[in-house]
Amino acid sequence: TKYVHQKEKLTSQLTLFLMSVYSTLNLDNASPGVMREFLVWKDSTGKTKVHLDSCVFRTQSDKASCKCPIRRAASSLDTLIGQLRAIFRDHGRGSDWNEVLGFGNPMAAPSIKRHLQAVTLEQSK
Repeated sequence: TKYVHQKEKLTSQLTLFLMSVYSTLNLDNASPGVMREFLVWKDSTGKTKVHLDSCVFRTQSDKASCKCPIRRAASSLDTLIGQLRAIFRDHGRGSDWNEVLGFGNPMAAPSIKRHLQAVTLEQSK
C-alpha cells in the first residue's frame, strides 16, 4: 500500500540520516533530541511559505516573492511524527517515552510534542 511504501522510504531516510550525522546511532538508540534534529532537517523539504513577522507580504494569501522560508506545514509535520512513531513502535521501541529511563519511543517524548506545538503556533500567526 501507499502507507507501507511511505514508511519504508521514511525508514531509509532516517537510517541514512542517523548513519551520516551520528555514525553510532540507529533505530535502537536514537533519542528525542536526535529525532528533533531529523524533523528540522525534513522541514527543509516543505512547501509552505512561513512569513517572518517583519515581512510586508505577511497578511497576503498568495505566494509572495519574498525571502521568507519555505517549510513543512504543521499538519504535514504531525503526520510525519505519527509515521516515525509507528516506525519506532514496529522496531520494538514501544509506544511511550520514559523520561526517567531515557528510553522508549523517542517520537512520544514531550520535547517532540513541544516542537510540533511551536511549529503550529508559528504558522498560525
